[in-house]
Amino acid sequence: MELVFNNINSLLDSCKKEINAKKVKIVLSKIENFSPLDDIDIGYLLFAPDDYQEVIFEKAKEINQLLFDKVIKFYGVTYLSDFCLETCRYCGDNIYSNRKEWEKLIFEANKDGKIKSPKHFLTPQELKEDVLALLNKYPGLEQLCILSGDTPTLNVPRWIESLKEVASIYDKKIILNIPPLHINAFRKIRQAVPNNKLQFRVFQETYDETIYQREHPHYDYHDDRTFKLQRAILKEKRFNSAKANFWARVFSQERAIIAGFDEFGLGALFGLNNGLFGSFFEVIAFKRHSEFMYNKFGLVPETISFPRLLPSEGVDYVIPRRVTDFEYERIIAVTKLSVPQAELIITCRETAEFRRKIRPIINIEDFEARPGPGGNMANDAFFQMEIIDRRTGEEVKKEIENDGYKTI
Repeated sequence: MELVFNNINSLLDSCKKEINAKKVKIVLSKIENFSPLDDIDIGYLLFAPDDYQEVIFEKAKEINQLLFDKVIKFYGVTYLSDFCLETCRYCGDNIYSNRKEWEKLIFEANKDGKIKSPKHFLTPQELKEDVLALLNKYPGLEQLCILSGDTPTLNVPRWIESLKEVASIYDKKIILNIPPLHINAFRKIRQAVPNNKLQFRVFQETYDETIYQREHPHYDYHDDRTFKLQRAILKEKRFNSAKANFWARVFSQERAIIAGFDEFGLGALFGLNNGLFGSFFEVIAFKRHSEFMYNKFGLVPETISFPRLLPSEGVDYVIPRRVTDFEYERIIAVTKLSVPQAELIITCRETAEFRRKIRPIINIEDFEARPGPGGNMANDAFFQMEIIDRRTGEEVKKEIENDGYKTI
């Protein structure tokens, strides 16, 4: 099976032109009969008139609770490093960031080819302490997500050392949301922590290749920042941003599964795609990517994530196409109907009100995420992006259980 995204806009265009009540009712009938939905069915649901919003949501809710009961799982978050050599235009951790902390880290880089970032790069012991601080808040945590930027010197041996420290105190699922690796690197990491279930979770950001390349450009060696970092960049044996390679990122989940990882997760950054049909494009792409992995490995994505793009200190960036709550609800509901076996994630990027509203079609939420290195053990950690819902994990957990859900 070939993985194709470049005809999604034409498919959506046809669906938008053809949509009518009869076609929507046919798709809803297929859902009632548990028949699989094809790309065109998904397109019809995305463009269904507004008065079908509640019906589509209820169908997604029924399917979700049939498969997963009324259960919400929590995952914890710990950041190993946020210093990054990538060029993501929307991220304040990028190589061109104008954050004052970043300027301090750059000064010595052009002298010896080394980037010194002690404050933003946890040692293996510090990572362990940050995880312990998180487990002190929620001792029964079943899933731990470790995140990192594309940081110089964060090589496979350093990853192995860090993960072994974590595995010494935590024997449950570890999710790596990190820059994609080669198969051999993934395999070494898998072998280093044999007793933990491992998931590789990476967000494609957008599956529209043209927009992806716009938002993740190659290095500009005429830029003063890149010039200062040139020796360090070359020492890393790179000549361009690794993330600029669209297809290398698309196939990273495949490499992780080949290397022995147990699960994979998908995601996109909603608000980035300002193409003809915006975020609807990503919903069809999720379905196609899921089907590709199922046909090749017999696996569906364990998780699908829907972060909305938020402002990030360090960059002057205008969100290309903000996603309204109404549109966002439709996107998540249709994704649940499109890839029903996947567990869907919502986080504290969203308001408390929206999290509660969308919860019937959600499966996983973050537990008091503080997205920055040392965020669980330090009150002054610098966060990658704004946090909208700053309630404690216990406050969120109590709300969920009061609404009749079981929490794990």
